[in-house]
Amino acid sequence: MSDLLSVVVKVRAQAEAALTPHTGRMIYSIWLRWLDARDPVLAKHWHDAQGLKPYTCSTLIYPNSRTIQCGDAAWFRITTLEKGVTSILRDYLEQPPNAVIIGETPFEVLSITADSQHHTWAGSIAYEDIAAPHLLIGANPDRRLKMEFAAPVVFNQNEMNMPFPLPELVFGSLLDKWNAFSPISIRQDIREFCYSNLGISHFNLRSQRVQMLEQNQPIGGRGDVQYVVTRYDRYWTNIIQLLADYAFYAGVGRFTALGLGQARHIPMLNHQAAKKQFQVIDSE
Repeated sequence: MSDLLSVVVKVRAQAEAALTPHTGRMIYSIWLRWLDARDPVLAKHWHDAQGLKPYTCSTLIYPNSRTIQCGDAAWFRITTLEKGVTSILRDYLEQPPNAVIIGETPFEVLSITADSQHHTWAGSIAYEDIAAPHLLIGANPDRRLKMEFAAPVVFNQNEMNMPFPLPELVFGSLLDKWNAFSPISIRQDIREFCYSNLGISHFNLRSQRVQMLEQNQPIGGRGDVQYVVTRYDRYWTNIIQLLADYAFYAGVGRFTALGLGQARHIPMLNHQAAKKQFQVIDSE
């Protein structure tokens, strides 16, 4: 049974809806209600817990408009990182609700899937299986890797919000979550390796202010970044590639339960074909 689960929920509006610019908190509310319905103690524990959460939520994804018309289709995504919450999300995968309320608007649930053949933001895997290709003897990783930050990403650096996905911030964030929830530990030395030996060879980013609350509007970076290992070490490069794969489930940076930090590792080989495939499947 997989520890890591990414579920995509497709919905259709049952009324016109004028939504707030950032809907991540609304999707998080849906997930907390789902958790509470199955296990109130677990839901309260993770809601009240300080620090890292074993789940992420996207915003509601729909055509570029502040207003959703009755009948419009949209989707959102929830991921889980440990067995307790994953088992609950899997229950909803097997017995999906008929409808959800987003903000104050009812939405019909059209489908819910963890099958990557149906949606490229869906998937499931065990920690051992995501790690195995990178930790097997003889694995020779590419020194380059490309990350897509599909939602704004922001980090806490020196008590300030940092919107640029510097290597040590990205992979330090992923390391923290991996060691918090995975049965396989990764040494902290990866932070120093990223700081000293992982550079940026190309980026296509734009800044975006996220209107989460009136008093909390962080600026995040959104787009693609290509990283390159400048001093090659096979072991540490494998660990970097592993953490890049983990980003699909774990998210990157702050506020990942509220719609920020949605990210994925884009294959370097035939990158344009991979991006085109993502766009086709995700639009279905």
